[in-house]
Amino acid sequence: MRSVVKQGMSLRLILPAFLLFSSALIHAAESVATRSSAPVAAKLQKKTTRPRVALVLSGGGARGIAHIGVFKALEKMRVPYDCIVGTSMGAIAGGSFATGFSVAEAENKVVNADWSSIFADRPQRSDIPYFRKSEDYQPYFDFTLTLNNFNFKTPRNFVGVQNIGLFFRELTGARSVASFDELPVPFRAIGTDIITGKPVLLSDGTVAEAMRASMTVPGVFPPIPYKGHLLVDGGLSKNIPVSTGRELCGDVVIAVNVSTPNLKQDQLVSFLNIGEQVINIGMQTNMSEELALLTPQDVLLVPDLDRFTGTDFQKASELVNAGEKVVNDHAEELKPLQVSEAEYVAWRDAIEARKPVLPVIDSVKMAPMKWVNKDVMSDLLKIHPGNDFDMESLHKNINRVYARGDFSSISYDIVNTAPGKADILITPEEKPGRDFVRFGLSLYSDFQGDASFSAIASLRRAWLNRLDAEWRADMQVGRDNALYSEWYQPASLGSELFVAPYAFFRDQHHDVRLTNVAKLDYEYQQEGGGLELGSVFGRWGEVRIGIMRAYATLKSTSLLTTPDENYQQGGYTLRSIYDQLDNTNFPHSGGSARLSYFKSSHDLDAAANYDRVEFRGAKALTWGRNTAFLAMRTGSSLGTALPFYDGFSLGGIFNLSAYPPDYFRGEELFSGRAMLYRRINDLPAGLGKGVYAGSLLEAGRITSTFNGYTQSNGSALSGGLFVAADTVLGPFYLLGALGNNNQAAVYMALGITF
Repeated sequence: MRSVVKQGMSLRLILPAFLLFSSALIHAAESVATRSSAPVAAKLQKKTTRPRVALVLSGGGARGIAHIGVFKALEKMRVPYDCIVGTSMGAIAGGSFATGFSVAEAENKVVNADWSSIFADRPQRSDIPYFRKSEDYQPYFDFTLTLNNFNFKTPRNFVGVQNIGLFFRELTGARSVASFDELPVPFRAIGTDIITGKPVLLSDGTVAEAMRASMTVPGVFPPIPYKGHLLVDGGLSKNIPVSTGRELCGDVVIAVNVSTPNLKQDQLVSFLNIGEQVINIGMQTNMSEELALLTPQDVLLVPDLDRFTGTDFQKASELVNAGEKVVNDHAEELKPLQVSEAEYVAWRDAIEARKPVLPVIDSVKMAPMKWVNKDVMSDLLKIHPGNDFDMESLHKNINRVYARGDFSSISYDIVNTAPGKADILITPEEKPGRDFVRFGLSLYSDFQGDASFSAIASLRRAWLNRLDAEWRADMQVGRDNALYSEWYQPASLGSELFVAPYAFFRDQHHDVRLTNVAKLDYEYQQEGGGLELGSVFGRWGEVRIGIMRAYATLKSTSLLTTPDENYQQGGYTLRSIYDQLDNTNFPHSGGSARLSYFKSSHDLDAAANYDRVEFRGAKALTWGRNTAFLAMRTGSSLGTALPFYDGFSLGGIFNLSAYPPDYFRGEELFSGRAMLYRRINDLPAGLGKGVYAGSLLEAGRITSTFNGYTQSNGSALSGGLFVAADTVLGPFYLLGALGNNNQAAVYMALGITF
């Protein structure tokens, strides 16, 4: 699918991909189509007095969605067809209809598809198990590096294939046949051999894989192996395969050209445009050769797509309309191919009769894996012999397994074993290593002297034993420093119960305003460890109980000197978390709830007995491009005396934003926040997602303030406006806020979530 180059290049600015394209195009100049053994499709067609019609569909990226409009208009005109041949996006549309997809089904599927998610290849956050997505609240960059024995592994492609692969199977019913002549409508797809540059005809196997091979842009998607070939986008060698359609079944060829024309001189303003032009020149050359084969009785349809680019997938409805219009504009040329209503119904009935019934699962086979336990995979996928094949359920389970983060892709094939029976062959492709590294940073300034910088990194090692044990280490350096290490050990194979020993070190800097003029700067250092027992609730959340021991020190770092204070700490912990927000930076749906409880106890050599409980809740609601986000937080000492270092605080960005950090401190807390934000624009692909403008209203109350802390009890209010962007480096904000007590603040922040 040529247009995905533009999208993929803008995603990553990949000059090597263009060089690869250019090389392929040089080879393509010598292209000679690999022919099918015989035009057997003609033998499958019942002899009629009407001419046999071959639909030939070109590639064109998002512009290829117009093909659906062509099918839609041909259906209204009662123009049947006897075979379909397609390249790239033409293969995707053609393969769908060849497997018996109706016009209504195809239009609904494509128009309502979440194309950004399909190409981003990122699992839905609601599918990710909590122990994977817990780090989303840290300011990590929007990518993960894979290591194998601490050696960096370069990805084979810059756009994943998981979501695309499942989407194509949904478009085709996951059909797999010995020959594409056995489909309800005989079908061929065109790929390009990346070694020779010559076109290759795909005529058997899994239709979805043939579609994917035909649209595989080199350097953006990985090549697809097929009968000794490594295949990439068929548009490089034969973008409108008229000759193939003629040979397969075409007394008459209806050719649909949705390709992008060559750019004009004033449009060649960047190396991306020049690279695109190189691709266009090669494609237009091979298309000219094929279009020259059309005869006066053939029909060439060229939809008016001047206002569309190859990446306009979000304009699917308009593209469908453009395809429908071009057929109507050529109604007189197509009229000789029109049949009576009775003939057309009989033709449709014949297609329906050729659609195979869903098979009963005979057995489930799984390709070998290096690290992931095969039994765990089988248990998670929940495919059982003797059950009817249920594609919707299988795809949901595949998505949830893929969301664990162990695989580059998980595909499957249906292998017919007997009439009405089939084996399911699962092909999981593990990532090239089981070690995963992430980096991130956060920046903060209130333009009044308070600023901070922190860089973070994490290392996760997966599948350290057959029970799926993991070890992770997190490090932070900057104004605050921290180190955390945890071993996560499931209790048994596939168990939701786990044990997690951990160790930690923290060094935090605090500025505490004792009065309007006096301020105490201090460092809080803590080192210790603990042991937690817990249970995950699938992708919903988890609960943990445990014990903790630590040693803490308070050190004054300001002119207002105070003696260092040392504390032995020990206690019992409880954490319960529910998290189904779709995004932690700018949520649009879902909610979250977090309950944490710590009981400091002399029984574990703690310096003080006290209780500390805190609850946080959030909910996001979206209509159109507008989102309301509601959050609340409450905390209590349950009537005990909290130590100063473990008290609750208010102040700082998204925590009574008009007030300085830690402006209020005490033993009892209640606060709430309401935000309304609107997505006002999209960031360029590769830089992030949306640009937002919004407002927020915050209220809070701290009671039982600490001795010597003169800020008054009572309620505080803050309101503000912000502009923000969801970038690949994290959320970025410019925020201004006003509050009561003559408080005001302006912030710039990167990597801070609300």
